Amino acid sequence: MKYTWEMFCEYCEDVSIYSKARVENSIFITDPPAEDWITEWVGGNKHSILLHGNAGLGKTWCVFCLINRWINIAPRSPHSAKFVSCIDIQDRVEQNFAAYRSTKGVSDVLLDYSLLAIDDLGCESSGDMMERVLYRTINSRILRQLPTIISTNLSPEEMLNRYGARIYSRLKTYRWIEFVGEDLRSWR
Repeated sequence: MKYTWEMFCEYCEDVSIYSKARVENSIFITDPPAEDWITEWVGGNKHSILLHGNAGLGKTWCVFCLINRWINIAPRSPHSAKFVSCIDIQDRVEQNFAAYRSTKGVSDVLLDYSLLAIDDLGCESSGDMMERVLYRTINSRILRQLPTIISTNLSPEEMLNRYGARIYSRLKTYRWIEFVGEDLRSWR
C-alpha cells in the first residue's frame, strides 16, 4: 500500500476521528499543518514531531504518510528517510553489543538519514544500553538539526517516568500531536 498524505486526510474525514486530535491545542484535521512541516523541513526549519495517544489511532500510518511526503516533495534532492521501530532498535543494540561490546554504532547509523521515524517508543525493554542509544540518537539529531518523528502510546507522564528528565527534556522540544478517540482497528 502506498501511503500518501491525501489518503490519510481522506481517511480521517471518513472516520471523523481526527477532529479530536490536537496539535498544541489547535485542531489537526486535513488542513495540513504536518504537510507545512515537511515544507519547513526542506526549507531548513527542523522541528521534530512526537505523535502520542492510545494504540490504534493511526499514528504509524501518519508517520508513513509524512515519510512519503518527505521523499516525494523534492525527489531529486538528497532526502533520505528511515522508519524503525523501537523493538528493532533494541534488537540492533543487543546484536551490536554481543558482537562489538558497544552500542555506539547503532545510534551512528540512525544519524545517517535526513529524516528518522521511530515507531512505538516505549515498547522496548527498559535498560541502560537502550536508554543510552535513545539519548544519543535524540540528542545528536537535535544538535544536528535533523528532523525526527517519534510515535508512542505513552502519555507525557509515562514518558517522563520511563526515560527520566534528560530524554524527556529533549522530547519537549518536539511538536507534540495528541491522537485521541477510539481504536480504528475495531472499525474494520
